[in-house]
Order: sequence, then structure tokens, then C-alpha cells
Amino acid sequence: SGCLLIFLFFKKKSQNGLAFGLCTLYVGCASFIAHASGAKLFSFFDFSAIFAIFTLCFVKNAVYSGHISYKKQIAYFFIWYVAISSVIYFMPFLRELAFAGFVIGLVWWEFDLSKRQGQKQLSTYFKKALLVFGIGIIALFLDATKIVCDPNNHFLQLHAVWHVCNAIALYFIALNYDHSRKPLETINSKDHF
Repeated sequence: SGCLLIFLFFKKKSQNGLAFGLCTLYVGCASFIAHASGAKLFSFFDFSAIFAIFTLCFVKNAVYSGHISYKKQIAYFFIWYVAISSVIYFMPFLRELAFAGFVIGLVWWEFDLSKRQGQKQLSTYFKKALLVFGIGIIALFLDATKIVCDPNNHFLQLHAVWHVCNAIALYFIALNYDHSRKPLETINSKDHF
């Protein structure tokens, strides 16, 4: 989905395709290297890469809600991503809590932004992202708890389903920002809170 989003960006069909496409590729590459190598350092990047997506959503929501300027979003992305990565690196016991906090916080913020933009419910794209992400979470839970897990079969793993579901969910999230938000250039002070 990362390459598709980047393609859509360059075809002028996705304003957010480049950022989400690059983050999606980062998640995929970090995960591949971590699983192929088994090295602890790469497993950290595998886990922290998902926070790149969370941070990107956080920054996009902050831009749309008027908390940061459009021109400063790249700087804020890197500052916040390095900060959260440092926290989960030096305090690994906070990883799952930070993950759950980001998911719950971003879903709540999405509800709030949708309401502020006059939408009565979440966009279809965001609902699809939540559904696919939820399927991925269930697959990850079943894999992590060894309820459904075959360590000898590297092709049919529920952990792989988690990664595929994330890629699809990220595609829908990028489309959500493209289609359910007012274009960034039309944002003015009355749209901010």
C-alpha cells in the first residue's frame, strides 16, 4: 500500500499519499528486517515503526485542528517520533500502554474532528481502517498468546495477517485524510479549536 499511496501522490490524487506511503514502507521494511534477522535492535525498530504512523496521524490532526502550522508539520513529526521512540526504547514496560493510548487517543480525536467539521459520523474510509485494524489486532492477540500459532510455518502466521491488515488500514487512513478533511489551504481560524 505504501507504493500505491506514493504513486497516487505523484498523480495528484492523494495529498497525503507521500507521507503515509513513506511511513508504510518504513513499517514494512523495519518489520521485514526484524523478522528476517531476529536481532533485538531491529525488533525495536519493528515496534517503533508503528509509532511513525501514529505520530503522522497525530501531526495531521494537529494541523487540521490548528494546533501547529502546515509548514512546521515535518519538524513536529520528527521531534515527536524521536521522543516517543526514546520513551519506548528506554522504558519498554510502557510500549503496550503507549500503543493503546495512541490508538484510543487518535480514534477519539477523529470523532472530535469529524464532529467539528459538521460530519455526523466517521467517514467510510476511517470505519474501514478501524475494521481492518481490528481484525489485525485480533490476529496479533491470537498469535501472541499462542492460541493460534505455528512457529514452524513461516507462511501461514497470524502475525503476518497483522502486518497485512496494518498496510490496508494505513491505505484507508490516508484516504480518510484526503477525502474527509477540508483541504489544508482552506483552513482558517474559525475551523480551529
